Amino acid sequence: MQSNLTTPSDPLKTNSSGVFAAVAAFFILVIASAAIAQKAEDGLFFSQSIGASLNPLGVILDSRLFGRLPLVKKPGILWESTNITGGVQNEWTPADNVASGRVSMEPVAFFELVCKTGVYDMYNLLGYGCFRLGSPKDAYGPDAQRKLTPDNARGYWISVAPTLKAKLWRLVALNTVTVNQLGINGTGYFLEVHSYLPHRTNDLDVINEAYLLAECSPWLLAGATYRFAYVTGTALRSQQVCAIAIVKPTRPALKSTFAAVTAGFYPQDPLFNHRFYVGCLIGADFRLADAFVPKE
Repeated sequence: MQSNLTTPSDPLKTNSSGVFAAVAAFFILVIASAAIAQKAEDGLFFSQSIGASLNPLGVILDSRLFGRLPLVKKPGILWESTNITGGVQNEWTPADNVASGRVSMEPVAFFELVCKTGVYDMYNLLGYGCFRLGSPKDAYGPDAQRKLTPDNARGYWISVAPTLKAKLWRLVALNTVTVNQLGINGTGYFLEVHSYLPHRTNDLDVINEAYLLAECSPWLLAGATYRFAYVTGTALRSQQVCAIAIVKPTRPALKSTFAAVTAGFYPQDPLFNHRFYVGCLIGADFRLADAFVPKE
């Protein structure tokens, strides 16, 4: 299969129409790790983050508006962080946009479930968009994209993501399995830019992300990540191994902000096989109201 896929001769010098499709899924860790053993806060919140990556070269803007309620009102490390949240999420790149309703539930401190469903738009507004392919073995790298004309596409995106979390002394472990069911108009195959893997126009992919972190200080977490992606409709696989550092400032003026950087390589990938990967993320959470449900 590798012989059929076009890889850039220099990954720093690409002008591919899909270069702004980001693989910044590691931002899940920033939110999940911050929730471990912390008391759930009732309120209405807005979260804004921006992530960027190299291989693929990309950027993603993630906006969330949500309300949170404590779920189990009992003392103890297993119950203080339990909560249920509901709201809306918008994930934008220069190639596509996913606008979703989002619900998450943490019934016990070591488990969280996130469900999303929404509208999936790919657009050729900025010179990027939907690259349609004749088969999953077609070349889809930058050289191939110069010969293709991206078009607009619209469909749906449904996602279910359970996360297991554990903490032992200063060590934090998380594992998230995300199942995405997505579809766009038309037939055949296309390049889905968040995983950067070809999909059928109606397809399902599974992404497993594992993290092992150490609390180096009150404001710094550092460790390693492993990501495995599989697309059922095309039987394509991708593996990524990285080091990661997460900063959560403790100063009152910056307490709502966070930043993360990760770097590693692909042991297996149809396009980026054995190439390096770099990603970064910055963001902030804002409390808009003290109570999501008005108290009498």
